[in-house]
Amino acid sequence: MAVWPHQARLLEWGKAADGWWGLVAWEQPIRVKGRLERILYSAWIPAAQLSKPGWAKHRKLRIRQLPVDHSEWPQPSYWEWEGHFIGAWPAGDVPAPADGVKVVTSQRSPDADPYAP
Repeated sequence: MAVWPHQARLLEWGKAADGWWGLVAWEQPIRVKGRLERILYSAWIPAAQLSKPGWAKHRKLRIRQLPVDHSEWPQPSYWEWEGHFIGAWPAGDVPAPADGVKVVTSQRSPDADPYAP
């Protein structure tokens, strides 16, 4: 992905009035009251920001027609989703899932471990 977290699992494709989007999911480090935790995140990302690593196998993915209104776009559907669903996320920082929660991102490399000192 061209944005943080740079690595995510592509779950399905969506075709919308404003172009192609990919529904992705990833594990996001967060800080809650100073404690480091991880939660699941998912979001619809513009397809132009997605790329497939050379080592990834080709998988057939569902293609869904998305509503015009971005707020109506669905969260992941093929398992019971208990993570934080952002919805359409065309750009910007990863939003916090709640007040008092800090999203942890690394300014080092995309492969850097956010738990490392």
